[in-house]
Amino acid sequence: ALSALEQTAILLHQHDPLFGCEIDSTNTIAPDRSNTQLAAVMDHGTTCVCGKAAEKRCGRCRAAHYCSEACQRGHWSAHKAACAATAKAAADAAAAVAANAPVTVVTINANDTRTEVWPRRGTGWIKCPVPYLLGVPLLCRKTGVRNTASFNPAVYLMVDPVTGLAPFDWLPDSTGFQKIAYCRADDVPLSPDLWWNLYDYIFKLMDYYGDSVNDPRIPKLLTPRAFTMAYAELEEEEED
Repeated sequence: ALSALEQTAILLHQHDPLFGCEIDSTNTIAPDRSNTQLAAVMDHGTTCVCGKAAEKRCGRCRAAHYCSEACQRGHWSAHKAACAATAKAAADAAAAVAANAPVTVVTINANDTRTEVWPRRGTGWIKCPVPYLLGVPLLCRKTGVRNTASFNPAVYLMVDPVTGLAPFDWLPDSTGFQKIAYCRADDVPLSPDLWWNLYDYIFKLMDYYGDSVNDPRIPKLLTPRAFTMAYAELEEEEED
């Protein structure tokens, strides 16, 4: 049986298209109210595959219409390939727009933290697993700029939520660490204070991971609520 922590990690992978994981027949149905014009069309007879009026659509591709979860599940085998292709096309189009849009980033170079405005976001961003679970959709990207520091706090933002270990390619090599850039996937401005609060939280979280057995409280600590409460406490301490 999977542990609660492993189940949490699997859910994170299934419901985020950045992981590229396949959504199965449990794919959510989203109410079709994306804009007023589309809502009006839906309210005037868009039909489900069964012929009934449909007021909901596939939560992944947004292109197939359904009247119920039962109809969606029954149609999944026929819709699966088209769903993946449509969702990928939409994601690629959105990524192309985002790549050419300006973005404010926080860069970490050893202990040097800076806020920079890049004229375009570019590509090559990857997600930071633990911050996503904590409710902060954080993306990061290596810049290629090297330093010889023996420690870089950015490593902690890339630890695996199941093992508590960072990937080998995020550890230092013979030339040291790279300068890392961070931004949010939801385009909300990222502040250096929030970045450091994430680092502090994850650094303390590492005490709950063991060589063979992890603390059973970890799943409860990998939640937006737990981080929000800890973040609020940190802000209160700074004010005092």
